[in-house]
Amino acid sequence: MKILITGFEPFSNNKINPSELVINELRKDYDVLLLPVSYHKAPIILNNTINKIKPDIIISLGLASNRDKISLELIGINYMGSNISDNDGILIKGQKINDDLDDGLITNFNLNKLLDKLKEANIDCSLSTSAGTYICNLVYFTSLNYTKNSLFIHLPNLLYSNIESDVKALEIIIKNLLES
Repeated sequence: MKILITGFEPFSNNKINPSELVINELRKDYDVLLLPVSYHKAPIILNNTINKIKPDIIISLGLASNRDKISLELIGINYMGSNISDNDGILIKGQKINDDLDDGLITNFNLNKLLDKLKEANIDCSLSTSAGTYICNLVYFTSLNYTKNSLFIHLPNLLYSNIESDVKALEIIIKNLLES
């Protein structure tokens, strides 16, 4: 089974993006992709990679600097906009991602089961119903449009976590997704 794991470069005031560090740790075992924090470039690069490798599962990682635990995202919404510019300096205040698609797409994965497995391993985590409206959500919506076997995981700021714990969480999630 082919798995693609994506992460993001640093953005805004975040000099380090833990999602980039985690995918670097997983690079030897999985197809990984570092995405730019760009409304225009991220979905193009993601779609090109998807069309090239045709993954069965897509796991995308991003930074939620205001959260203190790992968050599994349930829904990608057909909307983008933020109060901060992307790394290209583009500020989108709010618009649909694609007028021809549903307002929201939901993952096929049983997130409550995954949360239970993470909690059994003493990893602090929670369910989030939306990946927001910034580039993380754009990537999640794009992935879900390709396959509902997609998952977006927001990682907390490194003040609340560490790369070893984040990698361990990903390994637990991947193991359980492959067993499903």
